[in-house]
Amino acid sequence: NGAVTTCCAPPPPLCPVGYERGDCLEDGSSDPDCCARRGTGGCGSGKNFTEGHICHPTGAVATCCMKPVQVGTPPMCPGDLLQLGCLEGGKHDQDCCAQPGLGGCAGGGKAVAGKYCAVNGGVATCCPPTCPVGTIQHSCLEDGKPDSDCCAKLGHGECQHGNMTIGQIC
Repeated sequence: NGAVTTCCAPPPPLCPVGYERGDCLEDGSSDPDCCARRGTGGCGSGKNFTEGHICHPTGAVATCCMKPVQVGTPPMCPGDLLQLGCLEGGKHDQDCCAQPGLGGCAGGGKAVAGKYCAVNGGVATCCPPTCPVGTIQHSCLEDGKPDSDCCAKLGHGECQHGNMTIGQIC
């Protein structure tokens, strides 16, 4: 259909290296957007917390969490395959962990099963990169609206933060 992958230069990270936005708390309650007023953020599940960069025009900052370090945790995917752009049963899969045979790749690449990632037998969904080195499928827009699959016809895709590059056919 002529659609191509929208590849964006990543926005500046909101969290320091090693931290991620997830399992966030604000004033002790669940905070799905992981963006809290200074001094009110925290992390659940025993994760370490630090405040990140400003994430909202009000001056709220990113809630950044890090799992306690586990020495020797191996990569989940072989070679240059990544846990990005994953599908499970044909739908977006944020954790890139699916039952064997149900994992897929949004860019149309062939999914490869990685190492076990869940006690129920789930395996890492490993996908080939669909964007040039230095770009990612993130913060994409199609015709000015959020585009979760980062796949748009030529001239219809863009990046929220600018710096768009065209990737593979999707």
